[in-house]
Amino acid sequence: MIPVLLAVLIPACSPEGGAGVPAGDGRAVVIGPSLVELFHEGGILDRVVAVDDYTRWPSEADGLPRIGGYLDPSPEAVASLSATSIHSVGNSPRLAELARNLGIPYHHYSFDTLDDVMASCGSLEALYPEASFDPFRERLERVFLENRVEEGGTASLVVYHSADGRFTLAGAGTFYEDLLLGIGCSLAAPSTGTYPDVSVEGILRLAPDALIFLAPDETDTTGLLEAQREFWEVRGFPGERVFVLGGDFMLIPGARLPEIAEGLSACLNFH
Repeated sequence: MIPVLLAVLIPACSPEGGAGVPAGDGRAVVIGPSLVELFHEGGILDRVVAVDDYTRWPSEADGLPRIGGYLDPSPEAVASLSATSIHSVGNSPRLAELARNLGIPYHHYSFDTLDDVMASCGSLEALYPEASFDPFRERLERVFLENRVEEGGTASLVVYHSADGRFTLAGAGTFYEDLLLGIGCSLAAPSTGTYPDVSVEGILRLAPDALIFLAPDETDTTGLLEAQREFWEVRGFPGERVFVLGGDFMLIPGARLPEIAEGLSACLNFH
């Protein structure tokens, strides 16, 4: 799987973006934390003049103007920046129309799977001559090799849980599944969608080797971990096989994917 993921990929630029962006395109508006991370990782963050409201990393983006989100970008803000291109995670008709009105290219990217992330890297390298994602590709490959779980195993990854007992799991066809496969493990999830909702009983039926909660808002996960282990032990699932991974990047398929893979590996190496 690794050689396929890290192969040279055909750029996946949108039709609105044309075959490329002139080398003088130094005023890009970038919407989507994953995409902002890649601009930074590829060494082209200096091309960016504005980002979305939800980007929190890297720190170099903190001083850039915020122009709203994917669903509510500010046309006035974008126009005032004299932007020369717009880039977004996902294809937004509103952003496409805004780009047409401004007479600038619009490029959109998918981040559903790890292959999508790698294709986005290839697209940015095609658009910007100074961009390079080889270090990122090599880092991810190294993490897969050095963090492989020799005994394999399965994991259910909880990306959201609510007070009413609903758990949203990462499912098939997601970058989480790809990361688990990269470290030699597999995903335990229903085959009902990419992010299915399940009950406590549904998780118990899946019988994963590890139950991992992704907590992007938690810097200290101690309390949450203790609470979840107590909750699941009462219901017959071994508490020592319940884990919490904190960090603002846990739900973002961007430049910090290797760190997510390392965290998953640590959880599955509990034997």
